Amino acid sequence: MVGKYLYYENNKESRIGIKKYIDDFEYRLKEILIHEMVHMYVTTIEGVKRDGLFGHGRRFRKHKRRLKKEFGLFI
Repeated sequence: MVGKYLYYENNKESRIGIKKYIDDFEYRLKEILIHEMVHMYVTTIEGVKRDGLFGHGRRFRKHKRRLKKEFGLFI
């Protein structure tokens, strides 16, 4: 795992963590950060606390397809 999104429900705090040492870091950094930001969006903006296995459920996949269509991003 190179990226991680954490949501602490008790104090409504969110965090994104990224592993320090990744091969081809600059290239992967953008896709990792956007991936984790989609998790954050689904949780904080849409209010969905559980979205499928490891947060990769219906809502996450919907945004993944949208970002690919609109911006050519592969997440």
